[in-house]
Amino acid sequence: MAGLGTDPADAKVRASAPLCVDGVPPGGAAGQGSSTPDSYEYFTHTRTELDPEWANKVTLRSLDNFYGYEPTKYLPDVTPTPILVIVGREDGLTGGNLAASAYETAAEPKKIVLLPGGHFAAYTGDWFTVATQVARDWFGEHLSAA
Repeated sequence: MAGLGTDPADAKVRASAPLCVDGVPPGGAAGQGSSTPDSYEYFTHTRTELDPEWANKVTLRSLDNFYGYEPTKYLPDVTPTPILVIVGREDGLTGGNLAASAYETAAEPKKIVLLPGGHFAAYTGDWFTVATQVARDWFGEHLSAA
């Protein structure tokens, strides 16, 4: 197996454990997992509150898939299916501005809700309540019409 390097597929070829890095590195270290300060804060708090056994690890293959994920290219394939976008205005992980721009390309029916905060705003505190109520109302309207 000479010539095998650090390509995520190499571990699979060697039938060895996948190569891993921190899923959310302290201080938002670039090039690893979710490298924003709010990612680290959210996941470490969530681990403490919900799953102390969670290992803060992600495989290099998963990381490669994460960085290659581009949901906006699929919008033409799914519209005019009703689309609800809930995004944090200061989202540094997936880019709040990118989500808003993608929203503009979608066909009706569509709705966007911009929440103050970063990527995880919709999952916590008062903004979780807002996001879930908006989602409930949206799905109630659009699923009952189906």
